[in-house]
Amino acid sequence: AAVRSRCANVQRRILPDWDAENCNELPAAAATHTVNVFMYTMLGVGPGAPRGPIRIPLCLPEWLASLSVENLRMGDALLRLQCTRAGEHDRYVVEQIAGAMPVRLIFEPTFTRPIKSVWIDNAAAELSMQPHRDRVVTPVQLMLDHQRVLHFTT
Repeated sequence: AAVRSRCANVQRRILPDWDAENCNELPAAAATHTVNVFMYTMLGVGPGAPRGPIRIPLCLPEWLASLSVENLRMGDALLRLQCTRAGEHDRYVVEQIAGAMPVRLIFEPTFTRPIKSVWIDNAAAELSMQPHRDRVVTPVQLMLDHQRVLHFTT
């Protein structure tokens, strides 16, 4: 209990806390801190089970219009994530580019505006939206057995 108490009051954590960080800010004081904030706050990718589902609670800053991440590793699988934002349209393309078995993805993009419509692989979808601080989280679970395209209109 004493160790937990001391750890909770530490000034700086090694890994940022996704729930507490502001994804609109990307610190540039130290390169390692910038990478940690990018991976664990904006992408939300953290260490997990090597063969279980991969969870990406994506929190893109408002000032970022596009993002492409290559070779996101989980076990023997490699993933590619591409995000583009144009006005009120957000488009995400997620694809498994290597690995013996398809990965199960729990994708949770966040938005600062209400969601008007969601399309997954050219089919309309209804997602359960959940408030999270000043954003809305829209979780969706997908098997990455082929390229998946998600389109959100805000």
